[in-house]
Amino acid sequence: MANSIVEINKDELNVWLKSNIIDKLAKNLDQPYENITWEVSSPENCFYLSSVVFLKVNIEGKKILNSDECQDKCIYLVMKRPGILMASQTLLPIASLFHNEILFYKFISHNNSEFPRCYYYSEDKNNLNNMVIVMENIGIKGYELCFKSYDIPFEYVISAMKTIGKFHAMSYAMKKHKPESFFKIIEDIEESRYFPGDDFSKYINLIALRPVEWLRKQNYDKVFVDSMENYMSNAFTNVMIDAITPIEPLATLCHGDFTRNNIFYHKTENKLESMLIDFAMLRYSSPAIDISTFLYLNCSNADRSQRFNEIFEAYHKSLIENLREEGIDDLEEYSYEKILKNYKRRAMYGFIIALFFLPILRGYTTFSLEDTVNFDYVKAARSTKKAGGDDLSKEFSEILLELRDNGCLHHVCDSL
Repeated sequence: MANSIVEINKDELNVWLKSNIIDKLAKNLDQPYENITWEVSSPENCFYLSSVVFLKVNIEGKKILNSDECQDKCIYLVMKRPGILMASQTLLPIASLFHNEILFYKFISHNNSEFPRCYYYSEDKNNLNNMVIVMENIGIKGYELCFKSYDIPFEYVISAMKTIGKFHAMSYAMKKHKPESFFKIIEDIEESRYFPGDDFSKYINLIALRPVEWLRKQNYDKVFVDSMENYMSNAFTNVMIDAITPIEPLATLCHGDFTRNNIFYHKTENKLESMLIDFAMLRYSSPAIDISTFLYLNCSNADRSQRFNEIFEAYHKSLIENLREEGIDDLEEYSYEKILKNYKRRAMYGFIIALFFLPILRGYTTFSLEDTVNFDYVKAARSTKKAGGDDLSKEFSEILLELRDNGCLHHVCDSL
């Protein structure tokens, strides 16, 4: 397997496109054509795990018989290829990330209008240069990222919750109606993030202690602090692995990276719609991992703590409505109480993600390509735990206490 990919210039990219993509892509355009031309552009000031380029494809249609008319059209696409981060196969298994997203478009989305249309994909784990996914650019339809990267407006939170509820309902319906094909897909999903014993797992265990250490400095309740220190010192296993382990009957297909960066919004005078993108971290797990990731990373502390019932009700209402639309009548196992209990047992998952990613979103620290390729988990953890200073440490400790007060730590306090 290739262990590195060098970024290519635009001329080289055009040659590669002509040799490898354009003819294959044309076969999926649903119309005869005389000629195809294309223009290439790149997103600016963005950090992606893959190399992303925008394509404007101009199609000169064949002339209609006995007429001077022809059907010309222009389509706007996004192309993803393995990028420079391929050099870091131990930290980021990019081949698996591409495999999972291709799996989603191949067997799950079926060009459903709820997701970006996929025009072409190619998977070749022996040569990462040949890995590619080409999909529609939904920005042309008016979809865009939320203008804030954290503490996003409440209406955006509600829209996101409705969308992930619909996504989970789609999975439950597949599981119910076509269990054999569904679990065949699940078995084909590759782990892309959590590997016991690797440097990332050690990093998680170190940064998870930040709120506990702050509480100890404040001479907070020793019994609670000791219990949480014991629990959080192995947060990778006790929180992350525990949360992603599928427990029936509520295990579902999860987006796996349900954050503001992977939700595009379309706002009109009457409503706010949202669409999911980037399914590389797809996994079969508790719905709580998606919900908690978004709430602790992108939702404001005030909205999450003071309006949690509204948020969770929006999710559950969407889930139930879409289950009914999918022909599922027996809804007892998806009751509000059962879904909420499932969430509380695993809500810590999103909090742990916030401990290492929220400092980046707020601009307290950075995460560069070099950091990814040459990952020193001790150095990275030390930097992460200091990012944002005492104010952020205090904020994280308050969130931990919020989790306790909301019943999300009963399984910890009762067992330690």
